[in-house]
Amino acid sequence: MLSAWRVHDREAEDRTPFYFMWVAGMFKQYALRGYPSLKDLTIVEIGPGSAMITGALYVSAGAKRYYGVDIYEHPRLTDALPYRVAFGLAYMDPDYLVRDPAEIIVKEAGGKAVFNPERITFLKRPSHDTGLADASVDYLFSMVTLEHIYEVDKSILEWKRVLKRGGISAHVAVMADHRDFAKPYEYLKLDHAAWRAQFVGPKAEHPENEYVNPWRPVDFKRAFEKAGFEILDYSTEPRQPYLKEQAHVLYPNRTISDADWAQINPSVRRGHTREEVSQLFITLVARKR
Repeated sequence: MLSAWRVHDREAEDRTPFYFMWVAGMFKQYALRGYPSLKDLTIVEIGPGSAMITGALYVSAGAKRYYGVDIYEHPRLTDALPYRVAFGLAYMDPDYLVRDPAEIIVKEAGGKAVFNPERITFLKRPSHDTGLADASVDYLFSMVTLEHIYEVDKSILEWKRVLKRGGISAHVAVMADHRDFAKPYEYLKLDHAAWRAQFVGPKAEHPENEYVNPWRPVDFKRAFEKAGFEILDYSTEPRQPYLKEQAHVLYPNRTISDADWAQINPSVRRGHTREEVSQLFITLVARKR
């Protein structure tokens, strides 16, 4: 069963409850870099995608509130069945189900989950303009979203604004061309005008989910440092077995050949080593000073 779910998570548009359980477990550990537990935390997820299952699990663990912030409201975001399955699996982690799921999803209507508005809120807003109050958030995280953000500097400053002093910001992302995973560096060969024509704006040739910022992992690290964050954890290699497995299948080519290097846009190469440009993965955990 688990192997079938993993294949689905690689090849299908919508993630399985197993995937969200894994994401929740991973990012729970990053939250614990700053807090003894999830209890009473206000949590923001940037780019929840097709479900806010991670947030629902965190609220079941005692988190006070969860906000899912995304520029796109996925049509299956509130499909009830994946949440029911996730809550059915939640018994495997003793941190979950401290709060009754009935306090989180108050009812179902037409196969859709109706969330308790005092616990879970979806905000259809850009990551650089969440609309949340200053210093109102304890923990902010994103999974494979950081690479899709266009105005990164503005977003990082926004996250710093909404986080409380000592608040944690954690991100895991893949900086690879999403048009063809077997050719992860192709988009880095485009000049700026061609890149914008393909990925940016309403007339872009490719949909938003295929957009990838040409920043390299070290650029994101430097941006968080410039904004005044303290870096608690930074890695450019997948660590978790699940992510390692996915990386092995999806990204068989993780080196830049001499021919590829010669074609990489000079603006991408500038200020970077060849190794830095070739890095596809980032795990970054930072704390607001």
